[in-house]
Amino acid sequence: MKFDKKWLSVFILLFVIVQIVFIEVDIPTYLSYSRGPYSDEGLNTYAIRNWINSDFKVFPVSDNFIKAPLLSIFLFIPFCLFENDLFAGRLTIVLLVAALIWLLQRENRYWSFLALLFIAVPTLFHFSRLMLGDLLSVFFPLVTILVFLQRIKAKKRIDWKRYFVFILIGSLGLGFKVQSLPLFFLLFLVALFVPVDNLKFKSKVLVLLLGFLPVFLLFSISFSIHLNLVQYIASAVPSFFTGNNVSIFNVIEGNWKLLCYSSVDGTSIMSLAIFVFAGLIVMLIKTNTGKFILIIPILIFFIIELGALSMVYCPPRYTVGIYLIVLVCLIYCIDYFISKGKPIVFSILFLGLSILVGRQLKDDFFERKFTFFEKNKALSKNKDIRVMIGSWAPGFTFLSETQIAYPIWDTYLSYLEIEQPVNYYEADLILAENDEKDSGGAFLKRRIIITQLPKVDSLVCASWKLNFYKCEDK
Repeated sequence: MKFDKKWLSVFILLFVIVQIVFIEVDIPTYLSYSRGPYSDEGLNTYAIRNWINSDFKVFPVSDNFIKAPLLSIFLFIPFCLFENDLFAGRLTIVLLVAALIWLLQRENRYWSFLALLFIAVPTLFHFSRLMLGDLLSVFFPLVTILVFLQRIKAKKRIDWKRYFVFILIGSLGLGFKVQSLPLFFLLFLVALFVPVDNLKFKSKVLVLLLGFLPVFLLFSISFSIHLNLVQYIASAVPSFFTGNNVSIFNVIEGNWKLLCYSSVDGTSIMSLAIFVFAGLIVMLIKTNTGKFILIIPILIFFIIELGALSMVYCPPRYTVGIYLIVLVCLIYCIDYFISKGKPIVFSILFLGLSILVGRQLKDDFFERKFTFFEKNKALSKNKDIRVMIGSWAPGFTFLSETQIAYPIWDTYLSYLEIEQPVNYYEADLILAENDEKDSGGAFLKRRIIITQLPKVDSLVCASWKLNFYKCEDK
C-alpha cells in the first residue's frame, strides 16, 4: 500500500487552509487556565512593534525579547509590510509550522500525516497559529533530530552543506524560547552519529559548532547588552520550581492531573502515549533489534518535555512538546503498518482520526469568538490613544501604525525603579483587571487608584475582565 508524496502534501495544504479559517479567532477557553495564550502574543512582540511604530527610534527593553529574540526577528518583515497586522503575524507562524512538516515529508512521505494530526489535537492545532515560542522552540530541534535519525536508520550519508543547514534549523528553536536549551544538547548528541560525506569526526564537530554559532552569537550580543535584565530574569527562574511547602512530587502529581483531565484532549493523548510507546518498542524489537537504539533519543526527548510538569506554574502551552512527541511516535506506527502491508489497521486509525478531526473542528468552528481581534481593530481607529500601559496592553496595539504599549508589573517596575508609570511612559490609556492581579498590584502599590480614573471601556477575555481607564494627568 503506497501513497504518492504529491497527494499526501494535500494534508499540509489542508492544515494551512483550516488555520486560515481560525486565524483571527480567540483560542478556546477550554485549552488554558492561564492568561498566556491571550496576553503573551502581545508581550512577545511588543518590542519589535513599538520599534516599527516609533519610526524605528525607540526599541524598548523587553525580557520577552531577550528570551525569544527569533520570534520577533521572523515577524519583523510581516509586521513592516502589513502594519503590525494580527492576521499576518499569525499566518507567518502557521507557514513556519507547515514548512517544518514539509521538511520532514521530504525525508519520508508519511510525515505528511503529521499535518492531519495537528488538526486533530486541539492543543497543537490552536497553539500552532499563536505568536508564542512554545511550539516552535520544540518543533525546530525535533525536525532536525527526526531527519538525522532517519539518516542513521537508513545508514544514508548526508552532504556536509545539508548537514550544516539542518543543524542551523534545529538550533533556531533555542532562539524562539531559551527554555528549550536541554533539547539543544540532545540535538548535539544525535548529530554526532550522523554519517556525513567526506568529513572526519573532528571536521564534523567543527561544522556542528558552526551551525550553532549564529544563535549563540545572537544570545551573546543580546545578553551582553542587557546583562542586568538577564540577571533579573534568572532570579525569577527558581520560583517556577518551588512552592509554599509543596514538594516536587505534589507539583508533578497536580500538573499531571491538570494535563490529563482539564483539557479536551488530555486524557486521550496520555492514553495514546502509553499505547504508542509500547507498540513502537515492540515493532522495533520485532523488526530489527539493532534499530531499538533509535527510539532512545525519542524517549529522552519525551522525558525532557515531561520535565515541564515539575514546574509550579505549568500552563497547557508548556506541554505542547508532550503532545508533539506522542504524535511523532504515532507516525512511526502508521509507517510500520503501511510498510508491512496492513491497510486494515491503518484504515481504522485513519477513520478514527478523521472522526476526531471533524467532531472537534465542528465544535470549535461554531463556538468561535473574535473578541481579541475586534478590540484591536476598534482601538487602532482611536487617534486619541498613542500610548497604552498594563500587563495586557501590548496585546491591543496590533493593527495600528502609531500606537505603542508597555507592559506593567510590580516587580518589573521595581527593577526599572519606576514609581510613576503613567508619567514615565506618558500613557493615554491603562488596561488592568479589577483586582490588578495581572500586574501584582503595580498601580495600587504606587498610590495610583485606577478605579478613580474615567473608565472608557471594558472587555471580558476568557475568564478575565479587563477595564480601560483614561489617563487624565501625565
